[in-house]
Amino acid sequence: MYSVEDRNQRIRHAQKKLIPNLIINLILPWLLYVVLRPHFTNDTIPLAISAIIPTIKTIVQWVSHRRFDWIGFVSITILAIALIVTYLSGGSALPLKLIQPAIFGLIGLVFLGSVLVGRPLLVIMVGTFRRQNNEHFNNPLMLKKLTIMTALFGGVSLIGALTHIVTALILPTSAFLAVNNLISIAIIAALILFAKVIVPKIK
Repeated sequence: MYSVEDRNQRIRHAQKKLIPNLIINLILPWLLYVVLRPHFTNDTIPLAISAIIPTIKTIVQWVSHRRFDWIGFVSITILAIALIVTYLSGGSALPLKLIQPAIFGLIGLVFLGSVLVGRPLLVIMVGTFRRQNNEHFNNPLMLKKLTIMTALFGGVSLIGALTHIVTALILPTSAFLAVNNLISIAIIAALILFAKVIVPKIK
């Protein structure tokens, strides 16, 4: 269980890791694809190679921190499924382009579903911390804010997933990857805006 100071330190640590994570998960795969694409006759192989970078990062984190990450596990599973479908479909790049939409969509559905069944995921996630701060987290206003944040997180993630799918279907791969990065950054910016500006004003 964590104190308030421990929690604040974790939040600051997460904020410091945001830019490096964006670089590893978004920018590096795109740059690698751009470098590799001229050396292949189609999009599939360079796209598959570039998609592995976030997976390598996840595995390294598992080994170094010795801590299982469910989101990382889901991401690796979706990548594996995409590679299998790509192989079975004769080398289509579309399954690989749908990896991020699948992740965003699954996360969005889980968060929205938790609100619909009356068990907002963010409320559950802070459950351990709440035991040390019952007065703070049993406050109806705090529970309301966590519920709204859960719904917003799920809704924004789901909208992002649908946008990714549309761009994957209508744009060539190089343009899709560039637009995909902008959409992902916009999603993260929207979530930060909601958490920092809008949610604190809820009464």
